[in-house]
Amino acid sequence: MMNAKAQELGLESTHFITPHGLDMPEHYTTAFELAKMADYALNIEEFANIVNTKSITISINDRSKTLTNTNELLGKLYGVNGVKTGFTNGANRCLVTSVNKDGMNIITVVLGADTKKDRTNDSIKLIEYAYSNYEIYNLEDIINEKYNEWKQINENRIEVIKGKKENVSTRLEELDNYYYPIKKLDREKINVKIFNLSEINAPVQKNSYIGKLCVYNDKEKILELTISTKKSIEKKQRAKERAFGKKTETVDNFIIDSCDEYGVVIEVRYDDAYILYNGEIVLAKLRKDINLVCNQVVFPGDKVDLEKVNDSYVISHLLNRTSILSRTKKDSTRLNDVGSTKNVASNVDLAVIVVAAKEPPLHPKFIDRYLMILQNSNIPAIICLNKCDLKTDEDEEILATYRDLGIDVIETSTYGNIGIDELKARLINKQAIFVGNSGVGKSSLTNAIMGDDEIKTSHVSDKSKRGRHTTTTSKYYVWEDNSSIIDTPGIRSLDVSAFNPIEIQDYFPEFENWRDKCKYNDCLHFNEPYDSCIVKQGVASGLISPERYESYLRIMGDVLGEKDYESILNEVAPDFKKKLILKDNRHIYWLIW
Repeated sequence: MMNAKAQELGLESTHFITPHGLDMPEHYTTAFELAKMADYALNIEEFANIVNTKSITISINDRSKTLTNTNELLGKLYGVNGVKTGFTNGANRCLVTSVNKDGMNIITVVLGADTKKDRTNDSIKLIEYAYSNYEIYNLEDIINEKYNEWKQINENRIEVIKGKKENVSTRLEELDNYYYPIKKLDREKINVKIFNLSEINAPVQKNSYIGKLCVYNDKEKILELTISTKKSIEKKQRAKERAFGKKTETVDNFIIDSCDEYGVVIEVRYDDAYILYNGEIVLAKLRKDINLVCNQVVFPGDKVDLEKVNDSYVISHLLNRTSILSRTKKDSTRLNDVGSTKNVASNVDLAVIVVAAKEPPLHPKFIDRYLMILQNSNIPAIICLNKCDLKTDEDEEILATYRDLGIDVIETSTYGNIGIDELKARLINKQAIFVGNSGVGKSSLTNAIMGDDEIKTSHVSDKSKRGRHTTTTSKYYVWEDNSSIIDTPGIRSLDVSAFNPIEIQDYFPEFENWRDKCKYNDCLHFNEPYDSCIVKQGVASGLISPERYESYLRIMGDVLGEKDYESILNEVAPDFKKKLILKDNRHIYWLIW
C-alpha cells in the first residue's frame, strides 16, 4: 500500500520495505522525495496539527504524562510548523522542516547529520538561504496584461471556416492561485508567450481549444493556461445538405464528430469505404466497382469529395494529401503480397510509436525502424511507453537513449491511468496515428483517450509473448474538435530493405558529427576496417550508443543481404555483445526478426 501511494505521488526513487522506517535492504528514499511526501502530508489537517504541536499532556491509568516533540526548531525559530525528526544507524540524524512566513511556504530536508546540533544548524542555513534568495511572485497582473494585448490584436484574426460567424470570442483559463516562487534576481526574466490557432472549422463548441498562454522564467516554462472559445458557433447549412438530407450508416460504435465540406475516410473494407461526413458515418464506393483494399485507392485519413447518386454516396474526388505513411509487407499471409507496399494512413500530423514495458517486451530495433519510415514520410514522431508500471531499469536505459536524441518520450499505463492526460496534450489539434507491435496497447490507449471502451482489445499470448492481432484494419476516431486518432493493426516486423544503404546513416543523427571524418567518403560503417571508420571508434569509446549501432547493423544487414553483423559488433563493442548473449531466451527471440 505504501509503495502504491509512493507511485501515485510520483516518487520514483522511493521504496518501502518496513512500515516503521528502520534500516532494511531496498528500503530507501531521497531528500527531494521526502520533501514531496511532507508537502502532501501537510495538506491533511490532522497531520499538520500534530507535527505543529510542541508538547501535549495525556493521561495513562490516571497518571499524567507529557509528550514532547523532538523537532528542536519547533517553537524556537519563527514560522516553523513541522515536520519530522529521524534517526537510524544507516541514515544518521535527519530533519524535515516546514516553514511558513512572509507569505511563502518552504520545506527543507537534512539527511546524514552526525549530531542534533549539525542537523539544526544545517536546517537553519537552508531556511535562511531560501528566504534571502527567493520570493513569491504574483503572476496574475502580467498574465492579464499580455492576454488583453493579445485579444485586441489577434482574437479577431482567428478565422472560423464555414461558420455562421467569421470570428471567435475567447476566454482564458483561471487559476485559484497565481503566486509562484522565483529567485529574486529572476524578476526581470519572467515573460509571457501566447500561441493560437489561425483558423478553426465550424461547428465550434463552447470551450473549444483555441490556443495557450505560457509563462516562462527565462527559457523555462513554469505555467501554461488554455485559451478557449466563450460561445459555440454553428456551421453554415449547405445547399447539398438541404437537398439530400443526411443518410447515416453507423459501424462498430465509432465516436464521431463534425467534418468540413469534405468527408474523411475512417475505414476501408473490400470495396466499401466508411466516410465521416457532416457529422455522420456514411458508406461510399468509387465510381468504378473495384476492391478498395487491394487497389489501395483510399485509406484512413484521406479527405474526399462525395456525390449523392440514387440514394448512395460515391467518392468523386480525392483531395491532395499532406503525408502518406506506407510500409513494405514482409510477413503477409498472401505470398504474392510479400515485398509490396501497403499504405497505412494519410494526412498524419503526428505518429505515436507505442511500445510496452514487458508483455511484449520493449524492443529498440522496432522503434529505430519506425523512426526511419516516419522520417522518410516527413511525419513527426514521439515514443509512448505503455504499461509503464512494469518498467525495468533496462527499459529506462533504452528510453534515455531516445531522450538524448531529442525525441519526446511519454510513459503511460491504462490500468493506472498514468500519463493519459499528458498524451492527450500532445495529440490536441492533431491527426495522430498509433503504430506498434501487437499487444502493446494501442487500442487500449485509444479507449482511454476517448473515454470509451468499445474498441475491441486483447491480451498478449502467454505462449509466444507476442500480441494477438485485434485491430485488423486501420481505423479513424475523432475524440475532440480537430483531434483524431488512427489506430493501426499490430505488426511483428518492419521491412526497410528498400532503403538506399548510403542514406540509412542519415536516420541516425548521432553519427552526424563522426561520419564525415571517416577515411572513405562512401563509408557505410559496416564492413570497412575499424581504423578507417570513425563511427566505429565512436561506438567503441562509448560516445555512440552500442544499442543504436547494433540496430543500424541489423538494418544494414537487411538492406545489403548480409547477416554477419555480429562479428562487427563483437569487434567494436565486445562487452555489449556479451550482454546480449546473457539476455534471456525470450528477449533474444524478440531481438531476432
